[in-house]
Amino acid sequence: MKTHSLQTLDKREFDLFREFIYKECGISLAETKVALLSNRLRKRIKVLNLETFEDYYNVLTGGGSAADEEMGHFLSAVTTNETYFFRNDGLWEFVSGELIQYLEEKFPSRSGPAWNFWSAASSSGEEAYTLAIVLREALPGYDPKKLKIVGTDISRRVLEKAKNAVYDDYSVQKTSPEIRSKYFDQDSESGLWKVKPLIRNAVEFRFHNLRDRFMGAKFHVVFLRNVMMYFDLEMKLRVLERIKEVMHPGGVLIMGDVDPMRQGGDLKERIALDYWKPTIYRVPVSNSSQGSS
Repeated sequence: MKTHSLQTLDKREFDLFREFIYKECGISLAETKVALLSNRLRKRIKVLNLETFEDYYNVLTGGGSAADEEMGHFLSAVTTNETYFFRNDGLWEFVSGELIQYLEEKFPSRSGPAWNFWSAASSSGEEAYTLAIVLREALPGYDPKKLKIVGTDISRRVLEKAKNAVYDDYSVQKTSPEIRSKYFDQDSESGLWKVKPLIRNAVEFRFHNLRDRFMGAKFHVVFLRNVMMYFDLEMKLRVLERIKEVMHPGGVLIMGDVDPMRQGGDLKERIALDYWKPTIYRVPVSNSSQGSS
C-alpha cells in the first residue's frame, strides 16, 4: 500500500483490518462498514501523526508498548456504543422485582442474598454500577460482600474509565435526582458526576475477551447486552458456550434489545437455553443439578 490521501480504505486495506479485528476480538465487520471504519481510523491516524492506513495497521500489529497502548483506542473506535445509567427502564424494573424474587426462590441462603453477577462487555461501567444501585435499593439485607458484581471488557481504555467512575450529564440523563443525590457526587467546577464509594467498591472490573474462558466463580446472572450483533453465527455460539460454562444451572442470561436467539433458527437450535421472556433466558437445570446453588 502506497502513501495516499486518507479518503476511504480500499478493499485490500479494509480486508486487512477486518481480519485483524476478527482475530483479536471476534467481531465480524460487514463490507458496508468500510466508510464508518475509515472515518474512525482517520481520527487515530491524525492523533498519532501518521500518514497512511498501512502505517496505522503496522502500529497495531508491530507488538511492544506502542501496540498495547493503541489497542484500547482501536477497540473503542470499532465497538463504540451508546451507554448510560438506567438504560432501558423496563429491564431495571424487572431486575428489582421479578428477577430478585426468582433468585431468592431458586438460590436461597439463610444468611441473606449471596449471588454473583457478571456485566459482560461492560464498556465504561454504567450498566454494572446501575446494577449495584438497583440491588442496594431493592434488597433490605444488601451486603456487598455477598453480592459479587464483575464487569469485563476487551478495551483496557474503557475499563480505566469504569474504574475512575466519573461521568458527564449525558451518562446520568435517565437517573432520577434522588438517585443522583444518593449515589453520586457532582464536581462544582466541571459539573461531572462521580459514583460514590459505596457503589464504586461494590463492582470489580477486569479485562476479558468474550471468546475466551472466564476464570473465576460461577454466576447466577449474566448481562450480555448490545454486543452480540457484532459477531457472526460461529462467534455467537462460542461466546454463549463460554458464558454457559460459568453459569449456575437455573442462572439467568439477559440479552440486549436485539435478541440473537430469536433472529434465526441456527443459534437457537445449537445452544441450549430456556426462554423466559423477550431477551431473557435461563440455563437449563438437569436432574443431577436440581437444587444446585
